[in-house]
Amino acid sequence: ATGTWNHRSSNNTDLNFEFLTTHNKNGTLNDNLFIDATKTAGYISIIRDPREAAVSFARYMRVSIDESIDHLTIEGMNVTEKDDFPEFRLNWYKHYMSWKEQGEKDGYPGIVVRYEDLLQDSFKYFSKIIKFLTDDVGCGTYDEDKIKKCIESTSYSKMVKMHEEANYPMSKEYFKHQDWKDIFTKEQRKRIEKKFRKEMVEFGYEI
Repeated sequence: ATGTWNHRSSNNTDLNFEFLTTHNKNGTLNDNLFIDATKTAGYISIIRDPREAAVSFARYMRVSIDESIDHLTIEGMNVTEKDDFPEFRLNWYKHYMSWKEQGEKDGYPGIVVRYEDLLQDSFKYFSKIIKFLTDDVGCGTYDEDKIKKCIESTSYSKMVKMHEEANYPMSKEYFKHQDWKDIFTKEQRKRIEKKFRKEMVEFGYEI
């Protein structure tokens, strides 16, 4: 699940490297692999505190917090359809594990980075991702100036301006951070922390 918004990179011999973003689980569906391992160079998984992810998902999908928590904690598989393209999603932790386990099985590397770390120290953690691409995947070159420009171009003000110019249906309010502590009831907090206590501790999230 994901709040964790998850980014996958795949290697296409005709087009060199292509970057693919997906919310789908990895693995098989009806005995068909989601991705072709022979054309996959690796994956990057951005994981987020599931309490924050629940708030973001509720706002983006325009559903209640309880509905969002249902989505993030589901035991089976969520199948959603948007613009005729179905997405096959697992819960917050199983989604991450599906990419980790399939990558290990098929032999392509991966990296996981916390969303919160990217916000707190963008240069350090974005550099970590670029190093993974250059050293482990063999994609591109490490350039500190370009990294700084990428961070600047995706700042809050730049993202708001870009969406306004494109008439994209996201207001300034969407990009403003909303702390789950100001929104959750005690029961909502308990639902997520009971479900993912061990996994949240594993990723350094306070309970």
